[in-house]
Amino acid sequence: MGIIIEYQPHINSELTIVQPEYHYEKDLRRSHAAEAIKNVDDIWGISDMLVAQKRLRDNMLFMLGINYGLRIGDLLTLRIGDVIDPRGFVKDSVTLSEDKTDKYRTVYNNETTEEAILKYLRGKEVDLDDYLFQSESHNNSAVYYEKIAQKVHMPTDSNPSEVYRVRCGVNGTLSKPGVYKILRRIINEDYGLQIHASSHCLRKTFAYQALITAPDRNRGLELVQKLLNHSSPAVTMRYIGITDEELRDVYKRDIFKRPIERPIDFQRSSGLRYIS
Repeated sequence: MGIIIEYQPHINSELTIVQPEYHYEKDLRRSHAAEAIKNVDDIWGISDMLVAQKRLRDNMLFMLGINYGLRIGDLLTLRIGDVIDPRGFVKDSVTLSEDKTDKYRTVYNNETTEEAILKYLRGKEVDLDDYLFQSESHNNSAVYYEKIAQKVHMPTDSNPSEVYRVRCGVNGTLSKPGVYKILRRIINEDYGLQIHASSHCLRKTFAYQALITAPDRNRGLELVQKLLNHSSPAVTMRYIGITDEELRDVYKRDIFKRPIERPIDFQRSSGLRYIS
């Protein structure tokens, strides 16, 4: 028996597809996972916003986080002496022991990280043993950011030679919950980017951008897998957030679509005949 299938473009089905319950639960869990920032314009938009608001510590946290690719716990252990040498210059590389793996890891500075570090530290009188990402009281106040930006010599009536020092004690680094609040405020509230922002999104952004910008994508995946110490490329792909929507878009782009200028050899509107 033969049937004729008429070509009817862009006609949506009236059917309603009900997802099994376990699919809903899986998607719900994924919706709460940290996400990478995938648009480079958003990355620079966030940085420009922080610099304009003189939130230079937070800009340094953001830029080093997405360039170093460290877990947030390891990032917060950094001290000023890890990134600045005794002469006051930014070091070429930073070596630290990762808490989770207990292995040494070396990351390298570039122009972006050097600029972020110097914007925050240049001109300050600092102790190389101080934490790099220090927790300061009233760190949301305009006065605090003004001090950090202007810095150092801040004479008072009682002591005209008083120096504003950036110092802290053993427990003076930011906490993980503190970083989560800072990033959620920066990314979601202040900048308005609608992703699940958390401390882990910095590392995920590093991994995603490292892969997307790699000249050789296959080689790039191997390198990112090694940098993150993942067991397989599939784990890395899931980690950086290659979503089902992005995989769908590969198909929807119609990569072999006929160029407009090429002649069409048949009239699709007449329908296709299928014989069973």
